[in-house]
Amino acid sequence: MKRTLVSLVAGLVLLMATSSTANEREAPCKDYLIRPALGQQEVARRVTSLIGCAAARFDPPDSDEFAVCVARGESSLWPWAGTHGNYVGLFQHVRSAWESRARRWLKPEWAWQLRDHDPDTFPGPFDAWANTIVSVRMARSIGAWYPTWGAASRC
Repeated sequence: MKRTLVSLVAGLVLLMATSSTANEREAPCKDYLIRPALGQQEVARRVTSLIGCAAARFDPPDSDEFAVCVARGESSLWPWAGTHGNYVGLFQHVRSAWESRARRWLKPEWAWQLRDHDPDTFPGPFDAWANTIVSVRMARSIGAWYPTWGAASRC
């Protein structure tokens, strides 16, 4: 009986570890298709849902509503904002910092699971999914949205 219980517990621990590892390989929130042709209102609705999904997965500071407020203040929830400026995308990352941030906060196996994505590169800053995941994970690591995102001071 004791041996059976130990085997059962060991099996459960192994199953939980395997599930966690498999979950880490799965791209978070990857099912949000966001394209400009959807129009401003539908894009904003989908971006809000995407941010909520990322916040639930990575637990950034404050709430998912706060993260939506930051994105609204940075880009009006428009992932293609700032195409000609120094700050780009949904959460307005510094253009020159994007690649290093994407490499740090996105796992290559996540990017490869996305539709319409070249597996040899990371998604760009105008990809709503990538910008959201990078931003939420950065905010969690830093422990705050402000001062990295100036709009956070108004949320």
